Amino acid sequence: MNIADNESVIRRLYEISAEYSGGFPAQVQAMLQVGLERFGLDIGILSRIRGEKFELLHVRGNSRFNLKQGAVLPLGETYGKVCLAAGAPIGMSDLSAEGYREDPAYGRWGVEAYIGVPVTVDGEIYGTLSFSSPNPRPVPFTRSDLDILGLMASWLGSEISRREKEEALRKAEESFRKGIEASPAGMIMVDQRGAITYANKQALVMFCYEFNELLGTSIEVLVQESVRGEHVRLREDYLEAATAREMGKGRHLDGRRKDGKVFPVEVGLNPLETPYGTYILCTVLDLTERREFEEQILEKTRKLQESNRALAEQALRDSLTGLANRRGLFAQMESILRLARRGNHPTSLLMLDVDHFKDFNDAHGHLAGDEALKAVAGALEEAARRSDVVARYGGEEFVVLLPETGAEGARDVAERIRARVASLRGLPSPLTASIGVATLAAGSTGDDDVREMIDLLLHEADEGLYLAKEKGRNRVEAAPGDQGGPAIEAPLP
Repeated sequence: MNIADNESVIRRLYEISAEYSGGFPAQVQAMLQVGLERFGLDIGILSRIRGEKFELLHVRGNSRFNLKQGAVLPLGETYGKVCLAAGAPIGMSDLSAEGYREDPAYGRWGVEAYIGVPVTVDGEIYGTLSFSSPNPRPVPFTRSDLDILGLMASWLGSEISRREKEEALRKAEESFRKGIEASPAGMIMVDQRGAITYANKQALVMFCYEFNELLGTSIEVLVQESVRGEHVRLREDYLEAATAREMGKGRHLDGRRKDGKVFPVEVGLNPLETPYGTYILCTVLDLTERREFEEQILEKTRKLQESNRALAEQALRDSLTGLANRRGLFAQMESILRLARRGNHPTSLLMLDVDHFKDFNDAHGHLAGDEALKAVAGALEEAARRSDVVARYGGEEFVVLLPETGAEGARDVAERIRARVASLRGLPSPLTASIGVATLAAGSTGDDDVREMIDLLLHEADEGLYLAKEKGRNRVEAAPGDQGGPAIEAPLP
């Protein structure tokens, strides 16, 4: 295979991504080798960046620098900082000739050729993927080289995200299984096909089976033979609109032990949404001995579900204001912008900053500042429409996403919000807000990536916000070149 050929490289990357037998480290090493051959360089590195620390997660190639996997370096002494500053694939075939002789990284390492790209995981910087050599590269890097590097980083980001989510799921499943193992009732997990995927010790004792005997077996093996056909129909009907079925509200059934003996049971059902579809957690009580445990099992199941819902909600909400946080905003933006592109609708975004908020905090204290931010959040929710997404972007900055809203409508909403903030009462001193407006007109996005659309909206709204502050604050401005109309302003109170 000619590794310099784009099609061959892509085919090799696909083969690496599909080969899981050696584990993720082996996949990364194989990908680094592809990069070394493609770019004709000596050292390949996948790094993890935390603050100002640059950790060498994976290293491949011959190196006179004695770079070792696991080593942690100051970010400022690496080309990782240059890569992060670029925010995109960057290639320098002769660093000395390109003016990097005074850079601390050049002084320490003497690298002459470098190509690198930031690696992002779920929208956050994870680290960098880079290849380098102590010798200048005979030919400059091409656009094709940068595209191939970007493809590698994209796969790494996706795979790291997938692995992190799988690990979180594994830990949640482990914790969940510990909980159901401690349950005094029989607990059986069933997939969408009715196959048993898990049974706790109490269930095994109750039905007199070994775990391996039940794993993958149809749940119907545990009911009387005479009603198995009906049970299949009832199970399939339940899955079409699965809801929690508490003990005492479902059907009383007769269970069937391995030896064929029948005994009365009561079954509670709880649907659990997983990445692999809807699973059903069956809580089984032997009514001859265990009726007294009914309420305990229900309470444990309810608390588990409430805990999962609360954790999911907390991850997407700002704890001070109750608004969506940045992660919650991005999650909603992606779906809204996809719908806008599909339906050829305009979308607008407002970025709001509370004027002189640091002075307010200094004068009245942080507790008063927190109350003021909550009041501003309330004003935004009151002034926004039901279809709008209101989020705290960070500090005293807020964002309002306006689906199916053009420039004129966006400015109307922005002015309504600005006026509402300026009219807030009950604060130690008045507050005002500056607002930047950005609009993606219908049909203007074409085939743009949703992430690019998000970045464009945020960038143009931020420019509008900067302009509003530059022109005196307490006003609404669109970025230069945006599709909005004239500025909307108001006198400072």
